[in-house]
Amino acid sequence: MDNTVTQITVADLDALRGVVDLAARRGAFRAEELTTIGATYDKLTAFLATVVAQAQATADANQDSDAPAADTPAETDTTTQGE
Repeated sequence: MDNTVTQITVADLDALRGVVDLAARRGAFRAEELTTIGATYDKLTAFLATVVAQAQATADANQDSDAPAADTPAETDTTTQGE
């Protein structure tokens, strides 16, 4: 028996969302299935939007913490013009 752990990534979930969208546009689902499929698609879309927003917030926070403060001595110009 194979003990390999299979992981699903955010990219995989986004691809699945695309597959559902494509299948729906091509008429692959029966009418009575559309409510469940649509609800699942909406939940997946909301989940992906949350993941992207969290990743952006983390990236923004990391970028802000890496930037030096504007009032540090290295950033302050102590020379006077005209000397």
